[in-house]
Amino acid sequence: DQEVETQAIRPALSALTDPRFAGGVKTEFDTARQELALGSPTALSQCLQQAGSAVESAMKVVLDERGIAYGPADTAQRLFTILRDQGLVENNMERLILAPATPRNQRGGHGAGAVAHVVEVAEAVLASAAVSIAYLHKLLP
Repeated sequence: DQEVETQAIRPALSALTDPRFAGGVKTEFDTARQELALGSPTALSQCLQQAGSAVESAMKVVLDERGIAYGPADTAQRLFTILRDQGLVENNMERLILAPATPRNQRGGHGAGAVAHVVEVAEAVLASAAVSIAYLHKLLP
């Protein structure tokens, strides 16, 4: 969708030109986009994984750049809590920032059993990750 491309994806791509986001954040987001383009059930599941990981990585970069400690196994929820407790984000931003992590965990991050995952939300999750990345980029010092 052209509107999503203009309002969500392009700002994220701009944020990803920042050298601080050029490692994990960019790699994970680019991989999510590539997997979405492939479109197979496995690729869409991988899209969810990588989109959520890109946001988690962006939160870690913000914390690193601000010299704020976090644990190596901290979840996206815990990273958000640290950002909030440090006064970098307001509590009402939780759903926006963590939106890509929930589908990743519920639909893409666990085995489906006998029936393969059907991931119809990959486009929305990728767009959500883009918005979160662009927002988190603005928190960098």
